[in-house]
Amino acid sequence: MGGSTVWPRRRPDVEGRLVGTWVVETATDLTSARRELAAHAAELPSAGEGWQGSISLPDTLALLLSELVTNALRHARPPAQVSVVADESSCLLDVADPDVDSPPTPEHDRSPGLGGHGLPLVAMLASHRGWYVEDGRKHVWACLRTTGPPAQRGVEHRAPGPLARPSSRGPASRQG
Repeated sequence: MGGSTVWPRRRPDVEGRLVGTWVVETATDLTSARRELAAHAAELPSAGEGWQGSISLPDTLALLLSELVTNALRHARPPAQVSVVADESSCLLDVADPDVDSPPTPEHDRSPGLGGHGLPLVAMLASHRGWYVEDGRKHVWACLRTTGPPAQRGVEHRAPGPLARPSSRGPASRQG
């Protein structure tokens, strides 16, 4: 997976209603947070509209939560503090940890069996991502666009499905 070696240091530009917050210290806490986030996300715009073809918005948010929190727990000290905010067109997942000196750095050229591919996966699925430091905590965030054309949602690769639409110029073509 390509991309820069360090995530951009910037703040997110999403303001909206608070969907939920979690404090995660253990794998059990993470499992509970994923389940609760998926339930909350089912009520967000586009959650049931074939958001990315075969992957639902709640499942995508739960995946991003899992990847970002796992990194925080592995590379910093628990707890990880999670907040999710949504507006009419996007959903922001913010994971804060106490390790303010280490920016999120994706692993490249590593064997898939060794792990370390969570940040590139998050970068592929998110429309925007970044990190910043505030009040002694590093915040690593990812934003998903929940409305608009698929290209604006951050989806680089998707299986043919409900989002593949016939062209008005001729037979339908599928992109994979």
